[in-house]
Amino acid sequence: MRRQQDHCRGIPGGWADRAAIALLYAPKAGRETRRDISKAAKKIKRDAVELVEDTIQSIDEFAGDVKDKATDIIERVWSFLILPKRKW
Repeated sequence: MRRQQDHCRGIPGGWADRAAIALLYAPKAGRETRRDISKAAKKIKRDAVELVEDTIQSIDEFAGDVKDKATDIIERVWSFLILPKRKW
């Protein structure tokens, strides 16, 4: 889990690094560079939103699976406790 968190924190940092490098080596006029930066920022935002939405969906699915399994276990325990004892 820790490794996943570190990876997710590194994604925005990597984008920022690439944007800074692009600014330093940009052979374009200021207006074009600002437009490109704006486009890149919008893409980064879309990607981040998609990542968050996918993560939320995965967590919801996982929580549903855990709930189903826990319910199944509880039902099995109750049926074991409620059934009459067998005579051997």
